[in-house]
Amino acid sequence: MTICIYGTQTEQREIAAAAQQLPVSAYRRIRCDGFADYDSFIDGMRCGAPDMVVVMADGAEGMEGVMAAKSLRPGVPVIWLSDDR
Repeated sequence: MTICIYGTQTEQREIAAAAQQLPVSAYRRIRCDGFADYDSFIDGMRCGAPDMVVVMADGAEGMEGVMAAKSLRPGVPVIWLSDDR
């Protein structure tokens, strides 16, 4: 299972650590590919098909990340975490 994470390096580490605690990690390898900026995130999405995308960005930046993920990989689930209110 591959999880593509768009967020700061701290957020990437937090998601990767949480993913290793999932019950599925007991019998399935989970790889987390992290991207701290939009351009590298887009390149990463084009290079391989993740099983899940996690976008950890606020406002328009987060929305653009979600839209790009859905456009490039329409069948892949996307989770968007934001501090927006």
